[in-house]
Amino acid sequence: MKKRLAEKIIVVLSLFSLILFFEGIFTSKEVSADSQACSVNKTNCFNGFEHTFGAGGTAVTSVYADISTPSYMPTVGSQGSSSAWPMIVNDTKYVQVGWIKTNKFAGNYGSGGLGQVFPSDGEHFFYEINYGYSSIGTSLGDYQVYSAKGPAAGSVNGYRVEKSGNYWAGEVNGNQIAAFPLSYDTDKFLYSGTAVQFSEEINSAVSNPQSSAFAGGANYRSKFSNVRAFFNGKTYYSPSITRYFTDTSASQNRSHYGDTSVYSNQSNSYIEFWDSRY
Repeated sequence: MKKRLAEKIIVVLSLFSLILFFEGIFTSKEVSADSQACSVNKTNCFNGFEHTFGAGGTAVTSVYADISTPSYMPTVGSQGSSSAWPMIVNDTKYVQVGWIKTNKFAGNYGSGGLGQVFPSDGEHFFYEINYGYSSIGTSLGDYQVYSAKGPAAGSVNGYRVEKSGNYWAGEVNGNQIAAFPLSYDTDKFLYSGTAVQFSEEINSAVSNPQSSAFAGGANYRSKFSNVRAFFNGKTYYSPSITRYFTDTSASQNRSHYGDTSVYSNQSNSYIEFWDSRY
């Protein structure tokens, strides 16, 4: 997993609870495409989109999406992964929660004092924060957590990242996967999230990421719905698409995502994702 155009790595944790309610309206306007070739030289590839808010006020403090897993889970190559998630971003730093399927995944894992471990093969819910240098002693500045089990094929689950007190928490269906103390964020980037991303991702630690597949096929697509973000004290439903990512093998249908005056029921405002090879 990795923020678009920024380096990142992977690590692990457990479960708790929290919920947040939202209001607001925001219209959709696509601005730019960002498509890159996935190859041996590019270990992370994306199928998703971003909305950039910019700096100001209390910044981005929460992001949410319902993500439906397809009826068939994606193929994952050896030492690779396939995932889907919402994320809060500031430059090269980020915090995210989602689901991931791994297969003998081997990468660079940070050390540190918060109980990080390798994920086993299969599906997991996960949490990750990339925060730069930290006082816990990991030079990677990257902390990850995986639950024992992940989503079932064909299920819909709600994923939220939010600033909760003195922590950044990641939740699935209201259950907390992990919470990271703000006191470890020496750069204080989490006080000023500037953008949100919603994406699928394929990854390989050692080889061509195309050995793994994005979630979904032409006839069994993955779907992101009820998408929203909380910025500077206001909730934005279906935030507009500043740019979208369609790397090699990535396909999207954005025709049902847009102006909330049309899609007043947020479950009717959605984007479908799938791998063009399936």
